[in-house]
Amino acid sequence: MVAVPDVGGGGVEHHRAACPGGQRAGQGVLQPDAEGGSTREVVHAHSLMVMRDAIIIGAGHNGLVAAAYLARAGLDVEVLERRELVGGACVTEELWPGVRASPGAYTLSLLRPEIMRELDLAAHGLDVAVHEPYLFAPFPDGRRVVTWSSRERTCAAIEHDWSAADAGAYLEFADRWERAAERARPLMLEPPDRGRWLDAVGEQILEGPIAAELADIPSEQVRVPFAIQGPRLGRSRARLCMPQEAKCIAWKAWSSLELL
Repeated sequence: MVAVPDVGGGGVEHHRAACPGGQRAGQGVLQPDAEGGSTREVVHAHSLMVMRDAIIIGAGHNGLVAAAYLARAGLDVEVLERRELVGGACVTEELWPGVRASPGAYTLSLLRPEIMRELDLAAHGLDVAVHEPYLFAPFPDGRRVVTWSSRERTCAAIEHDWSAADAGAYLEFADRWERAAERARPLMLEPPDRGRWLDAVGEQILEGPIAAELADIPSEQVRVPFAIQGPRLGRSRARLCMPQEAKCIAWKAWSSLELL
């Protein structure tokens, strides 16, 4: 169950969905969700005193995943969220009139395939679309930095607009981080261990500045977009463990979790 503020001012609105192991009823009136996805329960704040097995503060994507796994294990879980919608950074909102996008998340960076399978996200509305190109940085002189999932296409574009030296240095940078990612991916499903991460990827990649990793690219105009957009490139620490072919956007990924 996810509790969010009741926008009508009547208390707290709960979004409920059936989970393995079942859930105990709260103290309120169950009503169909206006959007048809789940059931909502409008209750007063005192009903939050009902004893739960687990309460999670914050209905962002991490909180929702944790709640879903706890509920799968048969626990009675409540998630509390101060906003009127759940998903944290991974939601779609109208940022400007007529422009709808995620205010924070733009890639499926660390959404593990195991989570997709175990929570059966596809059955709950997960819709993944490949985002190509995944970086576009235009410059006043008409040149640009454009990157694609295909490393060969990216190198060809960099060489065309900048130089062969820039393309070659980018390729070395990308290969170095891809090799580190291959070694690091198995660690994502294990308890954190700094020593093992250092052994896998080295201190420079784990803790050093991204600027140092890009220093061999001659053109500053090429380096800067990669440094700023490191997470989107799949080469920074935030994207270290995602396969190259899995760079994509899922506009509905985390909002669908409230149906679990």
